[in-house]
Amino acid sequence: NNNKYPSVSKIRYVKQYDGFKVEIDDFKLIKLCIMEIEVPDLKFEFEMPHEIWKYILTEVTGQSAFNNSNLAYINKDLPWDNL
Repeated sequence: NNNKYPSVSKIRYVKQYDGFKVEIDDFKLIKLCIMEIEVPDLKFEFEMPHEIWKYILTEVTGQSAFNNSNLAYINKDLPWDNL
């Protein structure tokens, strides 16, 4: 990666669930998936499908470590020549 700024590669899946837009970003090289659900406001309680709970590790809303720009710095430190 010769860019001045690091980048991150992901595959985004967009689905509809119970009237809500659900986006799942799959960052394969750093073994991370993030699911984002568009809700009307932060106090809204979304009822997560039962099948999903076993995959959820933590809530990341407001955690800057999970912004794309910060994830890119993890991505830049991967041993690209060995992948």
